[in-house]
Amino acid sequence: MAPPDSRRFDIRSSMAALLLGALFLVLVIVYAFMLTALQPESPGDEISLSEVLNRSDARALTSVTFLAEDARISGVSTVKPDLFWASVPTELLPGVTDRLVTNGATVTVDDQAGKATIRFLAQFVLPIVLLVNLFTLLFLLTRSGGGSGLGELLRFGRVGSRGAAAPRTPASFSDVGGAPEAVVEMRELGSFLTDPNRFAAVGAQPPRGVLLVGPPGCGKTLLARALAGESDVPFLYLSGAEFVESLVGVGAARVRDLFAKARESAPAIVFIDELDAVGRRRGAGVGMGHDEREQTLNQLLVEMDGFDKHSGVIMIGATNRSDILDPALVRPGRFDRKIAVTEPDLEGRQEILRIHADGRPLDADVDLGRIARDTAGLTGADLASIMNEASLLAVRGNRSRLQREDVDEATERVLLGPARRSRLSEDERRRAAYHESAHALVTRAVGHVGAVQKVSIVARGRTVGHHASLADRHDTLSGYAELVNELTITMAGLAAELVVFGDASTASEGDINSATKLARRLVCIYGMSDQVGRLRIGSPEEELFLGRDLLAHDQVSEGLQSEVDGEIRRMIREAEDQATELLVTHRKALDGLAERLMEVETMRADDLDGELAGIGPRTDGSTRPAAVGGGSGATKKPRAVKRAASR
Repeated sequence: MAPPDSRRFDIRSSMAALLLGALFLVLVIVYAFMLTALQPESPGDEISLSEVLNRSDARALTSVTFLAEDARISGVSTVKPDLFWASVPTELLPGVTDRLVTNGATVTVDDQAGKATIRFLAQFVLPIVLLVNLFTLLFLLTRSGGGSGLGELLRFGRVGSRGAAAPRTPASFSDVGGAPEAVVEMRELGSFLTDPNRFAAVGAQPPRGVLLVGPPGCGKTLLARALAGESDVPFLYLSGAEFVESLVGVGAARVRDLFAKARESAPAIVFIDELDAVGRRRGAGVGMGHDEREQTLNQLLVEMDGFDKHSGVIMIGATNRSDILDPALVRPGRFDRKIAVTEPDLEGRQEILRIHADGRPLDADVDLGRIARDTAGLTGADLASIMNEASLLAVRGNRSRLQREDVDEATERVLLGPARRSRLSEDERRRAAYHESAHALVTRAVGHVGAVQKVSIVARGRTVGHHASLADRHDTLSGYAELVNELTITMAGLAAELVVFGDASTASEGDINSATKLARRLVCIYGMSDQVGRLRIGSPEEELFLGRDLLAHDQVSEGLQSEVDGEIRRMIREAEDQATELLVTHRKALDGLAERLMEVETMRADDLDGELAGIGPRTDGSTRPAAVGGGSGATKKPRAVKRAASR
């Protein structure tokens, strides 16, 4: 909050600007009247100077008056037009005067003294007064904040005043759920600023910069807002895109201005959201970089190096693309602490749901624990959207409390979109029912860790059906056999269509895409192919516009690439064969499940358990099918697997 003296100064500046604006308007009006008064007098009709001299020689002029300021003559003649005027150049004035007097005309001179004074004021005095008034008015408007557009123009090389205090909607760490480790780290940052002596006593120094890294929607910005809400120090918040302009040098100027403000306000916190917009790797890309962005990044690096260890200023950056940041930006001494903000686990999702359910009337059948189990892999933003959609659905249904069906429908809407009202034909419904039933049956048959929670043939978005297989444990490692099982489950829908209908449909488009990506990762990234060996071959996640790996794909020989393609094809084919074998073995259960699904359209875990009773992994203790090759590896396990059959 601004001090009283500052507010009084702003009021005085605004009043002075208002008076100067009124004065400027009056002066402009006076200036317009002066310009009107300076117009030359034009009595009668205009004739040429030669015509005046001819009339003088004919002694047809009775009286003539010279207008000194207008450089004109006007007079009365005995011929038409009898009242006239004509322009006379100054150098011809003596000769014309002698000729008129000789021919007997009465000649008088009007020096127009008043017009001379007005001309002097209009040409010299009033423009100076107007300019002084204008510059004073601009200065007062900028200081008082009365001219937003004008202020932005004059502050083009400066950062905005956003975040000089806490955000408009303050948050606290109690609003953050599912990230306990990140909250501990952020609390420590506040302690560095509020009680530095406690850390200095043991020689501890605060970090220069803290980088929040994680997928979108996991709460990076919320953590920064919570730190601002609980901290008593100034909090400067900007986006990385605000530093990048089309004019070279503007971004660097804004970086200098930002750090100058931070040092003046120390102890303070500077938060740059979407840091990758300004901190992207230099010299990368097909065009070899961007001059303005790279100059801005260079200035940011210099300013962070110029931090005094005890300046009391901490930088916080947030990005979901830490892999493309410049190495000089993330080295120790700049952003030397990295905090991972990832998708919440089961307990974290329950905590987030409790936070967003606060203030919403929930029916007794709404179980937040069940919702948390059904939403594995979703981020905090997804969960917030689900609760908001559920509230909207309750309002749409004229219900005063959120019911279980509202939350279930909201979950489907967030993941896949609203249900399509157009009806499918009977053949399409039957094909979709067998397709989705096959995914559920094979998942049960191979003993996959992700128990099928739901199967549906309700069309949503671009899909005609889907099934949700949600993991009930949170592994970070997956073995080869488990990944092969996942590949078998992925191909189960296509295999069912071939077994039942004799041909495949476009419903398998998404499955084939997912299977190809998974098989390629098995061969090229995880090294799980005996034929190809333990090699890392490219990366499906590479983005060529970064320029780092522009030629990486060309470094694979044709023979090796052919082996890779053959292994991918073999893995997918054998996964399809394995799925086909399981479906043929359990054909009766498949038919029963598909028929039941066509009747009810949506089946949940309890219904599926009844239809698939007796189907499970082999009783010899093995929960995996025969390996489709050899190898071992590890990868992050997907928390949720959503299968969608595209029309």
